[in-house]
Amino acid sequence: MGISMERVVRVTGGIPGEGTDPHREYDYFTVDSRETAGHRALFFAFRGDRTDAHSYLPQVLSDPQCGAVIDEKEYLSANTVLVPSSRAALLALASDYRNNELRDTVCIGITGSVGKTTVKEMTMRCVGSGMPVCGTRGNMNSQVGLPRTVLETVPGIPAAVYEMGMSLPGELERLTMCARPDIVIITGIGASHIEAFGTRERIRDEKLTILRGLRDGGRVIVNGDDPLLSSVDGAVRCGIDNPDNEVYAYNLRPDGKGTACTVNLLGEEFETYIGAVGRHSVVNALLAFAAAHIIGVSTDKMKDSLGCFTAGGNRMRIVDCDGITVIADCYNSSPEALHASLGLLAEQSGRRIAVLGDMFELGGHSARLHAEAGRRARECGVDALFCMGEGMLAAAASAGVPFTMCFPEGCFDRAAEELKKYVRRGDAVLIKGSHGMHLEILMKKVFGI
Repeated sequence: MGISMERVVRVTGGIPGEGTDPHREYDYFTVDSRETAGHRALFFAFRGDRTDAHSYLPQVLSDPQCGAVIDEKEYLSANTVLVPSSRAALLALASDYRNNELRDTVCIGITGSVGKTTVKEMTMRCVGSGMPVCGTRGNMNSQVGLPRTVLETVPGIPAAVYEMGMSLPGELERLTMCARPDIVIITGIGASHIEAFGTRERIRDEKLTILRGLRDGGRVIVNGDDPLLSSVDGAVRCGIDNPDNEVYAYNLRPDGKGTACTVNLLGEEFETYIGAVGRHSVVNALLAFAAAHIIGVSTDKMKDSLGCFTAGGNRMRIVDCDGITVIADCYNSSPEALHASLGLLAEQSGRRIAVLGDMFELGGHSARLHAEAGRRARECGVDALFCMGEGMLAAAASAGVPFTMCFPEGCFDRAAEELKKYVRRGDAVLIKGSHGMHLEILMKKVFGI
């Protein structure tokens, strides 16, 4: 089943080009011209900072199966639709699809400053233990990724889990009005994007705009250990430390690869094992358990669903490299995530080595937050600090760790040489930095992983 060009015109309020077939249907929706081949693809032409995708229209439309949504009149031709904004048109089409083909699907929307992708994966496992479920691929949580994910959702599926991100004011509200979640999960409020919002309180307020799209009778689940979220009206609070949490874990028994614990899920208790390291991973699991419970999955089915869980990519991945414990956590970084990673490093035996790259999007708070990271490293008993990037100079200065080396951003060869000289069997090494620092290159050079 596809979406007809007639429907595209009606939903977007667009103008079809002369010769456009109104009955032609599309079932693949993309903003990348390289993905259209072999598909009944509808291509949304965006104008970017460096590239205007309208220039690829001849290539796309050379395939008789394909059509395009455009917002530049000069490109109007057969099998194209002219709209005021291609980006807004993509959201509008996904919203219409949600309200019709997916009206009976229970949607779980996930946002927060940290842990969105991990909670999404955990929630899909927990919900999936009781019913068919689909969700966001990778971290397609943007103004482009979310509507594409909605349009890819198979009609009739009982549940869908959508990750929703934001970097600027107004973005999250547009996403939630498109996805119209039945259940919302907010993982926590951190300093990510503080450059755009100024304070964590303003970040919290912007995250709460996800509730504007909540369908009637919808439920809210929050990290109850986060003081900025614990007072959200009507929310189910999940965590370890707040005595007011309705979903909580206790008797935690970490073993270096995961954590066994007892979970109290709104009064119902069960034993479980969570195959991810750190206390924050337990909180993430509680959020997922709560969503599965609300959607109707029994504890008997969900309690073992996270035993073999592994986070995707370089997210808290622990690898033994010839007797050296490597904590690969360089997919991204923020002050809260870095503090949690350093806490995990503190739990390791042997010498503790932190390889830290800059954190991005901190604006005028950057120097202070990097300095706080250095103090956190000292508190966690870090024996050696390898810093990469200008921001981490403040961390190195405040840490006061006896063995500290600093390298310019991208200086991977020299950093790899020095790290290889220092590490030995029995050490534990944390590698943590924002995605744009590309510390995975350094990790590959030193440890081959």
